[in-house]
Amino acid sequence: MIKGWDGLSLVQLLKTLTLTCLRTLEMTLNEPSVFGEDGNHFSLSEHHPSVFKGYQPSTIDDLDLTRIFETLRDCCSHMLTSLSIRLEPRLRHPPNSPPMVIRPLLWLTGITHLDVHNLHDFDLDNAAMQDMASAWPLLQCLFTNNRHMRQLKVTLLGFSDLLQKCRQLDELFISICVSASGITDVTAGGPVPNTSICTLDLGYSVAEEDIDPRELAKLVSDICPKLHNFHVAPKTNRKAWDFAFMNIPGGETLSVLFD
Repeated sequence: MIKGWDGLSLVQLLKTLTLTCLRTLEMTLNEPSVFGEDGNHFSLSEHHPSVFKGYQPSTIDDLDLTRIFETLRDCCSHMLTSLSIRLEPRLRHPPNSPPMVIRPLLWLTGITHLDVHNLHDFDLDNAAMQDMASAWPLLQCLFTNNRHMRQLKVTLLGFSDLLQKCRQLDELFISICVSASGITDVTAGGPVPNTSICTLDLGYSVAEEDIDPRELAKLVSDICPKLHNFHVAPKTNRKAWDFAFMNIPGGETLSVLFD
């Protein structure tokens, strides 16, 4: 477990450590505003003046995140199975990051649990989903954050591709955009069921007005036949989401939560 205050010192720390056998890593990136709240900065300045005298932490930005992820790629190996990175205090509207920021993590092919849900919003798309699915075949839990994007680029195609390739995926947090044409395309291709997925959080997903809720319900049932917990806070067409997930065939035991 590592607590960081700025990107540069965190990267230096990671490079100093020997992480090739590391299996689980939890990182907390703190906002500079809370650095002096507990008084630790005084003791740090007193006992480590060469490092902390006059030290001022800086907000983690995209460049910092890229460097941190690149360092993890270089320092860790396929033995790293669980990676959790969060920003504290949690921001109601976190910064937006392009998909290229998260790409260095694709080299960590042993990942089974990845949680960047409380870090940044990542502007993911179908191509990013395909790359994640190919890089992390053993993935069991994926918690991402793309909820506050103006235009969601992950569609049903990217969603179904991830579930098709990651056969052990049990929990998934992601927001998607659902269109009538997307339902038709995935249905026509013959949706492949993922019998592992039990918990699905679709966040602030968007459904276009012309979708047929019955078709959406059937498609979700075909792709996620063992779905047990579902959550969504839809931006549009709430009635379609309500109807679809309250009428999933065989979903009598499904726990549904709408915000």
